[in-house]
Amino acid sequence: MTRSRADGSHMRTAEPLPDVRRPRADAAHAEGPARPSPDRVVLHVGSPKSATTYLQHRLALNAAHLADQGVVLPRGRGLHHPLSLHYRAALDLRGMRHGRRGWEVDGRWDELVGRIRRSDGVRLVSHEVFAGATREQARQAVADLDGLEVHVVVSATDLGRQLAGGWQESVKHGGVRSFGEFLEAARRRELPLMRDLNLRRVFEVWGAELPAERLHLVTVPRASSQRSLPWERFAAALGIDPASAPREPNRDDRVNASLGVAQTRLLRELNQRLGESVRRGGRYHRIVQEVLVRRGLRTTPQARIELDPAHHEWVRRTGERWQRWIRQRGVQVHGDLADLIPVAMPAERWVDPDANRLDAMDGVGVGALAELLAEVDRRGRPTWWAQDKVRRVRRRLRRPGVEDRDQDR
Repeated sequence: MTRSRADGSHMRTAEPLPDVRRPRADAAHAEGPARPSPDRVVLHVGSPKSATTYLQHRLALNAAHLADQGVVLPRGRGLHHPLSLHYRAALDLRGMRHGRRGWEVDGRWDELVGRIRRSDGVRLVSHEVFAGATREQARQAVADLDGLEVHVVVSATDLGRQLAGGWQESVKHGGVRSFGEFLEAARRRELPLMRDLNLRRVFEVWGAELPAERLHLVTVPRASSQRSLPWERFAAALGIDPASAPREPNRDDRVNASLGVAQTRLLRELNQRLGESVRRGGRYHRIVQEVLVRRGLRTTPQARIELDPAHHEWVRRTGERWQRWIRQRGVQVHGDLADLIPVAMPAERWVDPDANRLDAMDGVGVGALAELLAEVDRRGRPTWWAQDKVRRVRRRLRRPGVEDRDQDR
């Protein structure tokens, strides 16, 4: 198939998907043979920055356990990660590359559909790239699954958290826009990411042909003593016992760990110097991701990136509109709609990521830059930038007592 490229406040009890757990054959209460699992496909389409990485990591770790419960993660041939096919299929459906070569992406959606149709039970597909699909792309995807019972699951938290995380993610991949400019673009609806974060739009696009009982919202709380709470709510949407995926992702193994204020400021400074070479597909993108983002910066305690209090009001009103629409549409809610409303940050406690905090940047940058530049040198690709930074890092390493003054704030 050929595709054109794309140039409330109270707890609600949702109706879960039918339970697909397979009863034990020796169960004393068993009454006759187990019924076959329904012919269903569950599309978890995002949204971004709503614990999607955590959920996907847990799914991958527990793929075998889930298969025992009748939940299948369609897997691509020759792909190491159980969900790699889902990511590439989402890119293919949307006509995107994310810096990958054509052969890595082209035809992956059709491959995914084929594997879905050759599987039994509940087939689960998960990636947030699906959230930004157009109506035509989503309609085509659902049509490709004709004859199967399609359910759409969207995970979400308050828009303030998602915008803070979205800006941080953009900087991780070479972005240079300030946080203030990023938030202003979001407020004016000029930020492309808002397409993916707009709950009403995502449900309208993916649920246009589906009844309300097949639309599911999993809310992610701002903070909880139960780290696994997003998973428990997600499992409820699937209709399975949360204990069916017992392996918890290790915090140290997270590939999408958050960075703090000074860390992100430092990374943005590097992006401004290196330009296109640190963007997706650029010469240094993979090195920055593997050495700096995932290793060099993530271990340093930092002040969190939070929504600017000046933007709280319009973000709050947006969340309230989404609450009303979700109730009216009859979307099945797993969690609490109050999770969609941001908590106001007192202005005196807010740390501006755009402020010039050179002392904090010095502290987090010493080890990170040293590790990054050593890796660049080992790969035999030193540049004028690397040579200059190596000299600066060596001078800084001779200065004792360099520390991050933000970490206690």
